[in-house]
Amino acid sequence: MKIEYTGWRFYDDYTEIYGRNYLIHHAGSMLVPVSRIKGLTHDNVLSVEKLNRLLKSIKNHGYVTTSSSHMDINLTLFPNGDFCVSNGGNHRPYLAKKLGITIIRAVVDVCIPLNLLTDEQIQYFESIGSYDLPNSPELKDVAYALELMPSQQLAKQTIIHIQ
Repeated sequence: MKIEYTGWRFYDDYTEIYGRNYLIHHAGSMLVPVSRIKGLTHDNVLSVEKLNRLLKSIKNHGYVTTSSSHMDINLTLFPNGDFCVSNGGNHRPYLAKKLGITIIRAVVDVCIPLNLLTDEQIQYFESIGSYDLPNSPELKDVAYALELMPSQQLAKQTIIHIQ
């Protein structure tokens, strides 16, 4: 299998417009449309050997979305609606796209740019320890209020009417 990065963006491409001025909310494990995964962690992150090993596993067992194997696929959802691999699991989304698989399970984080927050919110979130912040219920509430959560982002897609 030949690796082709055409059409893929990378994590730094998404975060460069924010600098370090964003917060991350851990949204948890969920099913994600492969068509919305537009980015990988960085260029040259894929290995032909690993892709071939995964391809063989998928041919033998199918693409499994029910076990815990998704726990090492970490995606970040950005405000533009794109998902990008953040720190692990580049090979499965890449292969899923190549194979025409439409949905995969992954652990999803939500990027919340600071420019969408009030000064009071920023000050409050700065007071929470960086370890606890991504799981903060208040940060989750803000992500919902800003319509940045995955269910809200996916609902913004064109609705397909079944006749």
